Amino acid sequence: MPRSNLLPKTSGKSFPVDKTSVDEGVIDNLIIGACFAAIATAKALHKGGASFEVLDVAYDLEPEIAKDVEDLSQSAPAGWNEATANRLFPPAEASTRGVKRRKIYGSDFPYRIPKPFSVRTENCETEFSHGLGGFGNVWGGAMLPYQQSELADWPISAAGLAASYRNVLEYVPVSSEPDDLAKTFPLHTDTPIALRHSAQTDALLKAFEKRKSALGREGAVAGRARVAVDPSNDFAGCRYCGRCLDGCAYGSIFSPRRVWSTIPGLQNEGDVTRFHRGYYALEFSEKSSHVEVTAIEVSSGVARTWRTRRLFLGLGHIGTTRMVARSLKRIRQRIRTLDTQYYFFPLLSYFGRKSQPVEYTLAEAFLEITNPNISPHKQHMQVYGLNPIFEKTLKAATGGFLPISPLLRRFYLFQGYLHSDDSGSVDIEIESSTDTHDEIVVRGRENSKALKIARKVQALVRDAMLPFGLAPPGALSLVPPGRSFHAGGSFPMGGLHPVYSSDTLGRPSGLQRVHIVDPASFPSIPSSTISFSIMANADRIAIRSIAEFQKT
Repeated sequence: MPRSNLLPKTSGKSFPVDKTSVDEGVIDNLIIGACFAAIATAKALHKGGASFEVLDVAYDLEPEIAKDVEDLSQSAPAGWNEATANRLFPPAEASTRGVKRRKIYGSDFPYRIPKPFSVRTENCETEFSHGLGGFGNVWGGAMLPYQQSELADWPISAAGLAASYRNVLEYVPVSSEPDDLAKTFPLHTDTPIALRHSAQTDALLKAFEKRKSALGREGAVAGRARVAVDPSNDFAGCRYCGRCLDGCAYGSIFSPRRVWSTIPGLQNEGDVTRFHRGYYALEFSEKSSHVEVTAIEVSSGVARTWRTRRLFLGLGHIGTTRMVARSLKRIRQRIRTLDTQYYFFPLLSYFGRKSQPVEYTLAEAFLEITNPNISPHKQHMQVYGLNPIFEKTLKAATGGFLPISPLLRRFYLFQGYLHSDDSGSVDIEIESSTDTHDEIVVRGRENSKALKIARKVQALVRDAMLPFGLAPPGALSLVPPGRSFHAGGSFPMGGLHPVYSSDTLGRPSGLQRVHIVDPASFPSIPSSTISFSIMANADRIAIRSIAEFQKT
């Protein structure tokens, strides 16, 4: 979904350090982070019988909001208390550029920044999450595996990820159905189940089917969007309330935040906990037999140290890049990070839909384009139907002076992502560092190819879908570098740089006990959806690390 990202200002204050506070004993495996990569690592370690602990700031939903969510979840949408629903689902802050920031149940906890960390940006827009579940609280749920053609510069293959894709689907529900996409993008499940079709989904998929030959001549194939939503009739199944982008009261949309509570032994047991919440991981130091990790307790500013035989870094690509750079003493050095800028444009159907309640607001369809006249890389597009955010955006675009009802009944949004080779990028630099604080700067780099490729894709869609509707030629928006959240590559697997690279287990700079499990280790960022492959790669690394650990 289109959205912009505003950075909160943070303090550069320093805090006292208790260097003597070192936990006794050595943990077998320590995971830092709480989002997609971290939860996939935890699930793989647990399945493999390996003991582990977790450390993260893990800001969480306010108790009073959590209580409201619990109250709504006990009844069908038609029975919701109106005052409670209005508190949890306030109108989105939207403009002609999209959504400024997507909150969850009206809370901004996924975006809060702890005091030991401060940041400024130049020529880019980005966000940072230290929340429990990270941006998995506010994501769009899109799930598509990488093709082998997208992994040409990776030291691992699509076949090497296949088993891990299946492992992830053991705990991540996905709405999917056999269609033309399944011929080149495996479902990785023998029992696919799909959400029911809405009128706008049917209209869109029928239009793609009618234009199948025209699209095929341009190297394009369309199908139903695959999204991490429970399509079953169980308690956690989708209730079609239309609040997908505001927070799902029923837990139908997959969120790492909810899964953490299902892992046995991670919650507090008396005075013992294996999930160390409220700690900002500062740096690590690898020894011959273990890794020492220093973290700052956010509430007090006191430093504390853990010892672990294996360390798994899943803080998100910027957080992981910062921690590895600090630990390797790479201060005031620019580290290039890959990005996949996205762009979007409307398509106005000639065939208006009847006005009806919006039941579902995630992506309706995917369009995959392989066309060398556009780029040597595949282009991924997500297509959305009507939702309240688009309605507010259209009102902003027209200044509120023009009737928009005819537009709303015909409106679809095409959102495309660029391959990292075709996109701008960002440089990450630790500008200053103290015993208890880091200040980083994130600088955007433009790529002259980005807008040209986006316009070529728009032209392809406009020409192929002309009998269905019109994609206005001047209505394309390309977001700045850093805003897509599909990014990584600062320590690429198989890279040749002696410092800024990692091996196939995500171990950077010759380290043996430290594994990057998030996309900071991706050699390139395909245009496709990223979260599924983040989790699959983390699962793969964790499984292989268990085998290696047993040898030592």
